[in-house]
Amino acid sequence: FFPESDFGGVMYFTAENAATGRELYQTNGTPAGTFLVADALPGPDSSLPTPIGIAGGKLVVHSAVDLAGPGAELFTLEPGGLVLLKDMTPGASASGPNGTTILDVAKVGGRLFLGVQGDSQSPALWVTDGTTSGTTLVSPMASNLLLSPRSLTAISSTTAIFGGADSIVGSELFRSDGTAASTYSIEDIATGMQQVSSNLLDLSCVGGQDLYFLNGGFGGNFSTWSESAGLQPLQEPTVQPVVQGAWHGDHQDTMFHGVSLPALGLYGPLMKTDGTSAGTSAINTQDGTLLGGSVLFGSDGVRTLFVGHTVTSESELWSTDGTALGTQILLDLNPTGDGVASLTKKASLSNGLHFFEGTDGSTSMALWKTDGTAMGTSFVKDIVPGQDDGISSMTAFQDLVLFTVDDGIHGLELWVSDGTPAGTMLLRDIVVGAEGSFFWSFTEYQGLMYFTVRDSVSAKSDLWVTDGTPGGTQLAADVAATSGNSGGGLVEAGGLLFFDSEDATHGRELWKFDGATASLVADLIPGPASGGVRELVACGSRVYFIAESFATGVELFVSDGTAAGTHVAVDLKPGPESS
Repeated sequence: FFPESDFGGVMYFTAENAATGRELYQTNGTPAGTFLVADALPGPDSSLPTPIGIAGGKLVVHSAVDLAGPGAELFTLEPGGLVLLKDMTPGASASGPNGTTILDVAKVGGRLFLGVQGDSQSPALWVTDGTTSGTTLVSPMASNLLLSPRSLTAISSTTAIFGGADSIVGSELFRSDGTAASTYSIEDIATGMQQVSSNLLDLSCVGGQDLYFLNGGFGGNFSTWSESAGLQPLQEPTVQPVVQGAWHGDHQDTMFHGVSLPALGLYGPLMKTDGTSAGTSAINTQDGTLLGGSVLFGSDGVRTLFVGHTVTSESELWSTDGTALGTQILLDLNPTGDGVASLTKKASLSNGLHFFEGTDGSTSMALWKTDGTAMGTSFVKDIVPGQDDGISSMTAFQDLVLFTVDDGIHGLELWVSDGTPAGTMLLRDIVVGAEGSFFWSFTEYQGLMYFTVRDSVSAKSDLWVTDGTPGGTQLAADVAATSGNSGGGLVEAGGLLFFDSEDATHGRELWKFDGATASLVADLIPGPASGGVRELVACGSRVYFIAESFATGVELFVSDGTAAGTHVAVDLKPGPESS
């Protein structure tokens, strides 16, 4: 789907039916406004269109309009349908029936930068402004220049940075303004080619200026880098198994990236670039002792918090302002081991307070907090003495953090903390005793936090709500009564909270909640049979979802929260046959 905000309230998508095959459709959320844009490959054959972006105010589509012609190529959506923008691999021997494959796309100002591969040809960089003359190959596709452009990332309205390769520097970091003359390697990080090429991971940009990335050598061998005397490795790359992952945080106009797997001896450095060789460097301490780091919390505008690793300290809390002088350990929580448990067990509040699971060695992993300073970093509470707390589902809610934990007495239940021991407590033992509950779909609505709870004993799910106090944690709607499930897939749209619910009377159908009362929106298959409502997605004031009716089979439906406004968006395979 391409969002309606890009096209004045119209969404474009691909769908298939027996008469036309898979083609391009559009919808405004009404049956009359949902229709086939064009049967680009007439008859039951599919042109397999893929909307890839907007260039020059036009929707650019990758499609195979003519199996005997250019194959899969670039088209623009015009008033009369799809019009060939460029045959990027002209000639039957070059394109064949398959034409080109789009490997990567980045929107750069009003243009699209594309990683394109043709039949029996190496990937290359293309750029388009939505016109035929403005759709050009930046480098010769059959040469060894700029092969395999990947992780295309805009750093300004005219320029993109990407991982690429050429015959001189191997696989390295490149930049391009869309012309061959201004497309070049920023830095030969791993001097030479192939066996010493770099492995640039996870390029990202914040603020349209600075790009940060992780560097690993050819074959996935990670190396550690220092910014002293230019960009130089602290040690030669050593052969290690490849396990990739990344965590991100922002500092002003900066994105930091890191991959660190201490158990495997892999430490990914924090690196940054502003798109120039001189501006490409690793972030380290003044003495170069930081082996690597993974961002834990985003920036407060001055500093970014991350989990850092040195020879003498394992996973500990660090901070950086992007300079060597300003990169330092915030607090060595646990001098004898890991101080921070996991990069996923965290929550940041709007008041600048961050929560995470950590330990100082005197307790197992428990709840900690930090305001980004050493003095403001402290232990909050050990909920399960003698063993790791196993905190999960950390969710920020106003000036509180909600989380689930099994304290060994109440089972898995919902807790809250304001950052003090006295203010860290069980909100409610929903399933009384040690059996516990299961929680998901935390959604803030009208100043309260709504969520779905599944009873581990009865397997019944319900919609619950909390205001952050034990007394304000209660059942919001018992739609399912004594059987069935409610509260799944919480989505806010048009001032209402939508969810799918199942009961013995209606089966699984679409429901809504207005803050006081839950009610059935529409019984798509009347009676206890189920409409199979699922995959709710909010779009403007409406909610789209997959469901089934006797008349349409399984199709895309839309609802504005009223029975009259709940209907199939388009019956792609007319009649009871499902699409």
